[in-house]
Order: sequence, then structure tokens, then C-alpha cells
Amino acid sequence: KSVSQVDTGSGNGGLEYFVQTVPDAGACSSYLGRVCEWNRLESSGTVASRLDTSVLTSLAQTAVKSLKPMGVADVPAFVLANAGVGKI
Repeated sequence: KSVSQVDTGSGNGGLEYFVQTVPDAGACSSYLGRVCEWNRLESSGTVASRLDTSVLTSLAQTAVKSLKPMGVADVPAFVLANAGVGKI
């Protein structure tokens, strides 16, 4: 939250499928059998679109495919309640 420089755009060899829109999330269905949760940017800078579907192809071959992600709207409260010293 409130990050002034979210992404420098200078990734070094990594691959990403960074979901920011409904169509980006929907594209996950054919790979993972569900839509992907998108990243929430709040009072932050912009992030370049990074939609390398080879990431989804790789994930579809792992246990990740069977996971049910937490909704993006639920993450802040969950982190505040469960993260930090003595809570792990």
C-alpha cells in the first residue's frame, strides 16, 4: 500500500503472469480450471502488464492447480490478524 515505485520494469530473467484485469484473471481458467485472483494496487504506482502464459502452463502441472486462493479483498484483514512477531 502506498508504494511509490511498484515496478522498475527491469526484471532479470524471471517470468510473470501478473493479473490486473478481469480478462487477465479469466484467462487462467483454461490453465487452472478457475479464474486467478488479481493483485490489488492501492495508492501505489503502476505496474507494467506481464502476462507470460508459460507461467500458467507450468503452474497447471503442479499442486498449485488444486489450491483455492483467498479473495484479494480478504487479504489485508487476514495479514493484520495473522502476520507479525509471535503469530507465525
